[in-house]
Amino acid sequence: MRIERGGLTRNEQTLLDRGEAELVRTYRLRFQEAMAAPTTESIERITGRRVLAYHSQVVFDPEHAVEFFVLEQPP
Repeated sequence: MRIERGGLTRNEQTLLDRGEAELVRTYRLRFQEAMAAPTTESIERITGRRVLAYHSQVVFDPEHAVEFFVLEQPP
């Protein structure tokens, strides 16, 4: 699991300040979907274990992002 506090881009923060939280959330989640394969491949290479599930979420108050990976049991 990875939890990141802060981390919004300047553009995302500008949109958030103007009440566009859902637009920022949609963009973030779509980008994370697009990056799911390379991200899980990296985790598998680093850990030597297959990723069974991957989930990502962003929350704005307080601002943080959460990503977690469910890994297969070690041999």
